[in-house]
Amino acid sequence: REKINFLSFNSKNNRFRSIILLIGSDAKKNIPYIHYMWSKSSTEINNSVLWCYSNNFSKNLLSMKKVINPSYYEPENFFSLVKVRYCYYNEIDKVLGNTFGMCVLENFEALSPNIMAKTIETVEGGGLIIFLLNTINSLDKIHSVSMEIYKKFESESYKTITGRFIERFVFSLNSCSTFIAIDENLKIISTHSKKNFEMLSKNLCKNLEYNKEAFFLLIKSVKNLEPLSSLIEKTRTFDQARALLTFTEAISNKSLLSTVILTAARGRGKSAVLGLATAAAVAYGYGNIYITAPNPENLNTYFAFVFIGLKILNYEENKHFEIIQDSKLKFIAKIEIFCTHRQSITFLFPNEIEEVKKDIELLIIDEAASIPIPILESICGSFVIFMSTTTSGYEGTGKYFTLKFIKNIKTKLQNKANSKKKILIIQEVSLNEPIRYSFQDPVEKWLNEFLCLDNDLPPILLSGCPDPMYCKLFLVDRNALFSSHKIANRFLQKIFSLLISVHYKNSPDDLQMICDAPSHRILILVTPLPLSIAVLPDVLGVLHISYEGQIAHKFVEKNLTKNIKINGDLIPWVISKEFLDSSFAELSGVRIIRLAIHPDIQSMGYGSKLLKNLVWFFQSIFKQNILENGRCLSDKNFKNSFLEKISPMLINLENRNPPRLDYIGVSFGLTQQLFYFWKKNGFKVIFIRSQKNKITGEHVCIMLYPITKEIELIPNWIKNYQFDFLTKFLGTINWKFNKMNAILVFSIVQNVHFQYFNQSVYVKHVKKIFSNTDIYKIFFYIENSAFEYKTLAELFPVVAKIVIWNELTK
Repeated sequence: REKINFLSFNSKNNRFRSIILLIGSDAKKNIPYIHYMWSKSSTEINNSVLWCYSNNFSKNLLSMKKVINPSYYEPENFFSLVKVRYCYYNEIDKVLGNTFGMCVLENFEALSPNIMAKTIETVEGGGLIIFLLNTINSLDKIHSVSMEIYKKFESESYKTITGRFIERFVFSLNSCSTFIAIDENLKIISTHSKKNFEMLSKNLCKNLEYNKEAFFLLIKSVKNLEPLSSLIEKTRTFDQARALLTFTEAISNKSLLSTVILTAARGRGKSAVLGLATAAAVAYGYGNIYITAPNPENLNTYFAFVFIGLKILNYEENKHFEIIQDSKLKFIAKIEIFCTHRQSITFLFPNEIEEVKKDIELLIIDEAASIPIPILESICGSFVIFMSTTTSGYEGTGKYFTLKFIKNIKTKLQNKANSKKKILIIQEVSLNEPIRYSFQDPVEKWLNEFLCLDNDLPPILLSGCPDPMYCKLFLVDRNALFSSHKIANRFLQKIFSLLISVHYKNSPDDLQMICDAPSHRILILVTPLPLSIAVLPDVLGVLHISYEGQIAHKFVEKNLTKNIKINGDLIPWVISKEFLDSSFAELSGVRIIRLAIHPDIQSMGYGSKLLKNLVWFFQSIFKQNILENGRCLSDKNFKNSFLEKISPMLINLENRNPPRLDYIGVSFGLTQQLFYFWKKNGFKVIFIRSQKNKITGEHVCIMLYPITKEIELIPNWIKNYQFDFLTKFLGTINWKFNKMNAILVFSIVQNVHFQYFNQSVYVKHVKKIFSNTDIYKIFFYIENSAFEYKTLAELFPVVAKIVIWNELTK
């Protein structure tokens, strides 16, 4: 109790959040008492509680009232006086944007990393997060907890899951200076020292003084500029004030067609700044303002600050503006303003932007990373645009948005400015200081490190650019990688920073999938730097793969015609359903999920080297004299206490016995550059989805590399699939793929090779394809150059198809 009092008092003084791990079957009974102790330490504390669980609400509530000990805190008082918001885990998105003083996470087995990150971010500084582990009585039994998310990781051939992630969760909590673990009798099981807490408080004071001074100076500098001065006073941090100033500067000159990109981690106040900037746009006379977002329910904070801004402008509801709500979805659809002249703030879905493009004066995009890339690229430079996106946190895009998208947008805006002879400006603003809690909040630091949410750009390569020929591919031992050792954590950060730098949309669940999914593996391409000097080698590339296939024939036949999404085995199920061939799912394969090369050395041959080594490894099943037991790297010269206790992190593939495979597959968003890369490395296209991905705006493409004894030999099943694919592709190209780049189309056609397709097929059946009149017109056109070609226009698609098929046989 003394420890809980100390933790609650100091956390509230420093606006730190705290974590309590409650263990035991009757641990739930202590929550009202803990809440009572927590609330009495300060009168200004937010006493509201977010209670999350997976089973039925009424059962939870009844059981809760039965087990509470009335001598501590009367249950009637707790449920009547305390504002408790109950929420299912699968409905957690409904509470985003709300703030609570305490969060109780019951049914620990139903938690996923994504849900954990979302719920923790709703707690304000000085608040408390309680994890309920009521299925075990000791932390020693943590490995026995079976998580519900494990069902997503299972496949037909891989069902045994090792709970590395949950063990890492418990070990990582010890790094949080505001964490304690207690049992059902309120006895301390694990805690952090007071010295670390005091050191953290001292460092916080220095940062707070600097930020406050800069914030007050900025407010003072715009004191005489109304309404800007009053709007900036509503911001909470220096970063927010600076961002609002940048937005206002862009608003003040419409002719510049500025694009301002606001990036920040979760909980930095992006929506609040956008809301105040919208009010500033109204003050500057903008008439048609549009706001778009993937989900209108997440705009509550934005509209709240729009109303705060309108109030500063002395606008009153029903007198100067009117709120129009959507009757079906119950969100704010439009704000009509009729004070000086008719103005409007209208919500629209991303796919509706093109319809009103000519009317837009200012477009505000919330969570731009969730909007399809082609839409964003098409509108940039057409009008003033404010876009915000989360670069880390549970909604994070990783570093893809900053590395690739912003760079591409800058290039396209520059080209558009040169062609139109206009000045187009793009600005980047970032928010670093959190709003709900202090800058150095221990819980945020723990969560970012545990889930790898706040990865910086991949570290600089110490060895420069070594010759790809001398780089080696190693298998990473996941038991060592997720062991929570300092060396392992540093290496994990290196690997994961590369993975998220190339992927457009990332989720904390991805980390647990890599950690626990039984069919998944991580391989890395490292420099030829000797490991004897006891430093971590540079990671040049990372390959995330998954074993697929080997599905029972009866199971495939049973589910082939059913429209049911089955976990795992993506390529076997897609190809089996596409070609109605159950035998393909029986083959054994590997799917490449992500291939990431360090940004500094991309397009320099390292990706091809990585794939070449991977193919060599799987084809080495046909070689003889394979060493037994797979000896590992790092044995003699790289010893320390960590490596003596657990297995080495890097396993040499040269001494590893490979499984027998039939193919290596990859599924990716189809672009010209990516297709050339996979085609160059010997992969064959067999499937392109006609519908585009909603986020990336790209077609999904599947390519296979057959694993055979003879490298040049192409199996017949690959040829048959390619023949069927190309027939369908060419038959639908004029309507399903009519916007595809022509060069990419010809590259796809050239990727298909047939030796047995006879050119005489069309010669024998030419009269079935063309009528006598058609043949006469063709010969007449050849002999008479003055003959108008438009009379043959209807024959062009047929002739082109014949030319393409004949070209394949040469």
